[in-house]
Amino acid sequence: MHIDNTYLTNRTVGQSEQPTPAPDATKSAAPAAQQPAASTHVPSQELLELLDQVRQTPEVRPEVLQRVAQRLASGYYSTRQAAEQTADAIQKAQD
Repeated sequence: MHIDNTYLTNRTVGQSEQPTPAPDATKSAAPAAQQPAASTHVPSQELLELLDQVRQTPEVRPEVLQRVAQRLASGYYSTRQAAEQTADAIQKAQD
């Protein structure tokens, strides 16, 4: 299995999806009162915390993904031992 992000663009939070058109030299500039105001969006504390958590997430390790793929293919995760290990891990995570 191969996962990539080729469909994504390099954008930051709050960036508009449409590029800003170049100013038309033939049109006169509108007075300051009629021009759209600059964005005053301030990200919430919750959003900033979530972004921080995402930035701290470790990178995906290819060797771990390969081991998991091999175990899935071999049927390892369908064994009683795997089910017990999973249940133990869930209990430990809840404590």
